[in-house]
Amino acid sequence: MDDPARLRPDLWARSAQRWSGRPPEFLGEQFLADAIRYTGADAEVTRIIHVTAGRVRRHPLLCRLATHLETVFYHAGEPRFYRFGVE
Repeated sequence: MDDPARLRPDLWARSAQRWSGRPPEFLGEQFLADAIRYTGADAEVTRIIHVTAGRVRRHPLLCRLATHLETVFYHAGEPRFYRFGVE
């Protein structure tokens, strides 16, 4: 997508309320370690997750986008479209 503003534009104001100016908790090492342990991801996938999350954490605009995507997928109140159970 060439313009992230087009990604659910109706939710940008709502996701802005969730934006702390810092990397989202779900990009933190402890959250990632817990999620990886839970899913049983192999070593290569684990490495890719950590490298990618580290790159996103270093860029405020990518962190803002990650917060917006979290809002779209988990906080938009539309679970029939975006929330998928893992158990």
